[in-house]
Parts: sequence; structure tokens; C-alpha cells
Amino acid sequence: MEKIGISYLPNLTTNQVNAASAKVDSLDLTNVRLYCQQQHGWDSTYASEVEEGYRRYLSLHLLFPETRFVATKDVDLFWHTHILHTRQYEADSEAVFGKMFHHDPVLVSETADLRPYADDFSKMLNVMQSVFGGIKGTRYSFEQLSKRNGELFVNQAVCGNNGEPLVHSKKSILHADQAVCGNNGDTLIHDRASKTQKTVCYPC
Repeated sequence: MEKIGISYLPNLTTNQVNAASAKVDSLDLTNVRLYCQQQHGWDSTYASEVEEGYRRYLSLHLLFPETRFVATKDVDLFWHTHILHTRQYEADSEAVFGKMFHHDPVLVSETADLRPYADDFSKMLNVMQSVFGGIKGTRYSFEQLSKRNGELFVNQAVCGNNGEPLVHSKKSILHADQAVCGNNGDTLIHDRASKTQKTVCYPC
């Protein structure tokens, strides 16, 4: 049984990883995937990749129940969609975790300290790489996501010039997926009231 070592987490064996993956893989997420395709405009190939990323994310929580991980944007959307199927989500949570697997959304404000969540995002990337050999459910590579040192939700926006992820300020972080990098380096963000805010994005 090969040991999988991560410096800040308990050692795992391949048998433990396989057992966790098998439990999560037993879930039928077909309706969740199809709903995501319809709601988010994903093609079937990408929707399947996000589903796999979500299964890996659930497996991490099963393997490390006391550790907080932050998901990539699209995996988080898949999770939200799973929760919308309330009866199925309750049953699936019970089947995998033996209890309800709760979702704690991030409350973003001007005074919020998001650094712990950024650390948890970076942790998720590294553990996913160590345990599963890569990350699924994002349009960016592990290297691109890691480039900004695990900044929170770094994969939610793309700079039009070179396609690399941008890191946005706390004010825009919730809606960074709607952002477009302009010629002057500014980013236009639309909030939930359809008002437009202007924030400066970090250089690509």
C-alpha cells in the first residue's frame, strides 16, 4: 500500500484514497450534470470534467474531514446545483459522509479578511495534485491556478490579452467571472443590482 504524504495533513494509503473515491463514485449525478449544462452553457465534455472535479473535491473532504478546502469556481457551481436537488443532496450526503455535508459560503465585504480562504484554495490545489495527480473542473491548468499563490477564486476571470487568470480586489471577487480586462488594465464588474463598478486588476 503506497503512502501518500502531505506535510501538513495525515498520511494516506492508496487503499484509503481508492475507498473514498469508490464511495463518491457510487453517486448518480447525471441530473446535476445535465442541469449544469443547461444553466451554465457547458458542453457535455466540460460538464463531465467538472463533475469529476466535484467528485474529487468530495473525496478530499471525506479523506480529511477536519480540513477546509476552497473549490474552484465551476466545481462550486456544480456543488450549488447539487444542493438545489434537495432530496438527492440529503441522501447523497448521508451515503458518503453519514450526515449532511454543509456548504458555508464566503461573505465578502470591504473589511473581510479573505487570506485564510486564499490559503485554503492553495491547499486544495496542492492536495488535489498530491492525491489525484491533477485538478479537474476548471478551464485553467494547475500551473496557472498556482501562479498567483492560490489567490481566492483566481480562475474566475480571464485577461483577454494572453488568457492567463487575473486576481481581483475583494470588492469584485464575487463577480470576477463577469469581468473583462480592458486596454487600460481596469476591470468592469457588474454587481447583483446590475450596477457597474470599476476596479483595478493586477497585471497579467
